[in-house]
Amino acid sequence: MLEPRILKKTYMNISGSITNYESHSLLKTFFRLMNQQETNESFEFLKSIQVGSSETLCFLTKMKTNEMKKFENRKKKNLINKKMTIQTEKTIQQESKWNDWFAGLTDGDGCFYINKRENSVSFEVTTHLTDSRVVYDIKNHLKAGTVKVRSNAQAIRYRVKQKTVILDIVSRLNGKLHNPARLQQFSSICTLLNVELKPTPPLLNKKSAYLAGLIDSDGRITISVFNSSAENSQKSGIHGRLMRLVNSKAHNQITLNVTSIYKENIDLLKDSYGFGNVYEERPTKKAKSLKIKYHWVLRSNEDFTCVYDLIKTYPLKSVKMHRLRLSVLYFKYKLLKYHLASPETVEFKVWTKFCKSWFKYSF
Repeated sequence: MLEPRILKKTYMNISGSITNYESHSLLKTFFRLMNQQETNESFEFLKSIQVGSSETLCFLTKMKTNEMKKFENRKKKNLINKKMTIQTEKTIQQESKWNDWFAGLTDGDGCFYINKRENSVSFEVTTHLTDSRVVYDIKNHLKAGTVKVRSNAQAIRYRVKQKTVILDIVSRLNGKLHNPARLQQFSSICTLLNVELKPTPPLLNKKSAYLAGLIDSDGRITISVFNSSAENSQKSGIHGRLMRLVNSKAHNQITLNVTSIYKENIDLLKDSYGFGNVYEERPTKKAKSLKIKYHWVLRSNEDFTCVYDLIKTYPLKSVKMHRLRLSVLYFKYKLLKYHLASPETVEFKVWTKFCKSWFKYSF
C-alpha cells in the first residue's frame, strides 16, 4: 500500500490545479485505485508529468474509464454467478421434493420385481386411468420406461427395466420408504445391485412431499351421504350419487382416508403430523381378504386445513387434488348453510354447482 502522506500530498497538489467537479471525481477514482494497489506504475507516471496538464487529465480519464469497465464486468459476473447459485439451489430442492413424493407413491402403488432367471430387476407403478398424469410425470422425470393401459381394467401402468434407470430409482428412494412390503422388496434389490441400504427415519418431516405421494396412491377423498329419499335412492351411476348429495341436507360428511394393511404405516402418519384419527377395520365373513385394514381418517375442518397447508407446498399430481381444493368450499358452504337452503334460492344453486364439480372426474 502506498504511504498515506505521499498520496495526500500528491492529491493536494493536483487538486489545487484542477478546479472543476469532474476533475476532482477523476482524482478520487485514481487515488482509490492507488489505495487498492491496482498499479504502482500509474502513481510514478503521475508524479513525473506536470500537475494540471492535459496529459494528467487524459490519464485520469482513461483510468476512470478502465475502472468503470472493470467494475461493470465484475458486477455482471457476480450477478450471473448469483443467479446460477440460486437456480442450482432451487433445482436441488425441487429434485428432493420430487423424490419424497415418489417415495410416498411407491409405498402405495409401486412395486419392484426380480427376475431370477434373467437376474434382472423391473419397477412398476400402477394407478387408476384418471390419474394417467402421475405415471407420465414419472416417465418424463426419469426419461425412460413405458406407459400402457391395463387390459380389462381402468388402470394404467408405468414400467422400466433398464439397469441404469433402476439404479437411479434406488438412489432416489434409498432411506425414504416406510411400507414394510416395499422395504422388503427394496432390500432385496439393494443386495442384488450391491447398494448399501440406508436406514429409514422413524418420523416424517412435515416439509416432505411424502404425504402428497401417499395420498396420490393410497388416499381417498369422499363425501358420504347418510340419508336420502326413496326416489333418489333408486337412481344409479354418477347422476344418482349427484342427486343424493345435492339433496342430502345435513346428512353428509367429507372424509380423507389413507388405508393400509400395515398398522405401522398408519401410526407413522398420526405420530408424524399429530392430527387425524386411526381406525381399525376387521374383515367381514364375505370379504375377499381376511387381513385387517387400518385407516388414517380426517373429517374436521381443522384436520383438512392442516393437511391442505402441508400439501399446497407440493400439490398432489392425481385428480384427488381437485377434491382437496374443493374441501375448502365444502366447509365454507356448510358454515353458510347453503346445503340447507330452499331449491329456488341462489345459495342452493351454488351448492348444486359445487356438487357437480365434486363428481367432475368420476365415471
